[in-house]
Amino acid sequence: MPKKVVGRWLLEAASLLPDEKPRVEGLESQDAKPRPDYGRSLVVTPGGCFLMRTKLEDATLGRGNALEIRSWGAFQVNEKDDSVELRTKSGQAVGPVCGKPRVIGLSKGKFQPTSYTYDVEGDTLTLTAKTPSLQTFQFRRQTTEQAE
Repeated sequence: MPKKVVGRWLLEAASLLPDEKPRVEGLESQDAKPRPDYGRSLVVTPGGCFLMRTKLEDATLGRGNALEIRSWGAFQVNEKDDSVELRTKSGQAVGPVCGKPRVIGLSKGKFQPTSYTYDVEGDTLTLTAKTPSLQTFQFRRQTTEQAE
């Protein structure tokens, strides 16, 4: 596992998929800042595992509801072509929905491996999907202050 990808990363920006662009008024840029009620983090371990967390809160799910969607698996790097494959093993959604605490397993369905090219410049990790959309996710390395 390359040391430069190991660590905690916070989503900073993402490109829009082609079918989402017409729904965004006043689109001036191909990149979109994550919504305040939508936070995504990525943890990559030295052993080649990953944990992805996405928080969905009131504005997305309705007042009083919140979920943290977690998925985990293998972070497989191919250094020859600077690509990575996220092989998700399992996942779950956890949080209060309609006033009740919920833990919803997501492993019943089959997760598809996702391939990306990756680039690390300083404290920025950029993942670009190896699909026709070339959807891009830009993460910033999480500092110790942000982790607390």
